[in-house]
Amino acid sequence: MSSTDSPVFLITGCSSGLGRELALTALKSGYRVIATARRIEALSLLEQHGAKVLTLDITSSETELAKFAASAIAIYGRVDYLVNNAGFLQGGAIEEVSPSEALRQFNTNFFGLVNTTNAFLPHFRERRSGTIVNISSQGSSLGTPGGGIYCASKAAVDAVSDTWAHELAEYNIRSISVQPGAFRTEVLKSTNVSLAATFIEGYQLAHGVIDYMGKGAGLEPGDPTKAAESILEFVADPKRKQLPLRFVVGDDAFASLKAFYTQQLADMEATEQWSTGTNYPGIKFQLEHGEHGKGTTSRFETITATASIRIRSQYENRGSPSSSSLSFNLLIQIQWLPTPPPQCSALAAAKERSGLSYTAIAGKIGKSEQHVIDICTGAQKPTTEEFNALAEALDIQNQARKSRRIYRDTELTCR
Repeated sequence: MSSTDSPVFLITGCSSGLGRELALTALKSGYRVIATARRIEALSLLEQHGAKVLTLDITSSETELAKFAASAIAIYGRVDYLVNNAGFLQGGAIEEVSPSEALRQFNTNFFGLVNTTNAFLPHFRERRSGTIVNISSQGSSLGTPGGGIYCASKAAVDAVSDTWAHELAEYNIRSISVQPGAFRTEVLKSTNVSLAATFIEGYQLAHGVIDYMGKGAGLEPGDPTKAAESILEFVADPKRKQLPLRFVVGDDAFASLKAFYTQQLADMEATEQWSTGTNYPGIKFQLEHGEHGKGTTSRFETITATASIRIRSQYENRGSPSSSSLSFNLLIQIQWLPTPPPQCSALAAAKERSGLSYTAIAGKIGKSEQHVIDICTGAQKPTTEEFNALAEALDIQNQARKSRRIYRDTELTCR
């Protein structure tokens, strides 16, 4: 691969830590690197190793970020990988962190990341190519005491990264969220940690974790060089066309997150009887698993009329790609649920009060179970005879005659 053919990486937050290691590793691998930081003097080492260096504050305005993107793209004529690494850690129990401190955390870790990415998306979409690598944290799932606001900002990063993977797939643009564990970088040094100005006595766990992390700075188990090598080897492999939504790096993160998700799954299974069974009668939810890296599609199966459309088919006449070209096909089920005829609503309510199953009711009136479901859910209007039979089977207030009157009173409305 010649130097003019090698992929171009733009990496934010390269003044130290994982960002600097990612830049050095990319350069050693023969990639072209544009390294950024708020202070360009902090990038002298990377510049000596061949990186192009630019000043970037990711909290800049939309206009400034657009100008930055244009100048960065002009260096090599393109950017292939955008690595969103810049960020800092806001420490403190959640109650201790002021609104302004929380906003500053999100402005950098979340909004800065989103706005920087948005500045490059027109370039990626025009080229129909690009990879967005978002450096998150194991804390985005684990929720670390003393770092709740930081963890929340990283959870938000995970959410937009997942969504980008779906939204941008039709442009052949990939997005992945990297969740590192504890690596021996400067992330926990005082210059990269902002402690809440407010201190509230009694938060022993949160304060203990903060104290532990401070004392452990520089003693973390993970080697950042190995982390950078692992990340780049995985995301930049030309044979790997699809990327998973998340990539965990670090022995501690892998073990912790595996245990966390195992427990989450166990909790879900233990609470299934309370979590499910909340749909309207006759509506069933079915999850269809897509190919690895392509996400999933969700489909409602319902006894009422349904229409299935491709998510972007409505835009085809505006020049967007046809649905058949999408690598991620999200199916939307539009449920046509007309207002049930009043007598159907009355029967449905009576059915719920009676506690009878559809099978039992069908047996009483000599009809199929599906036919009874169709009537009670409003998918099919009953005849007068069917309504009377159901009213008697359900023993509506022991007054079939009243039921017939209800039918007569509502018949005109149902036509």
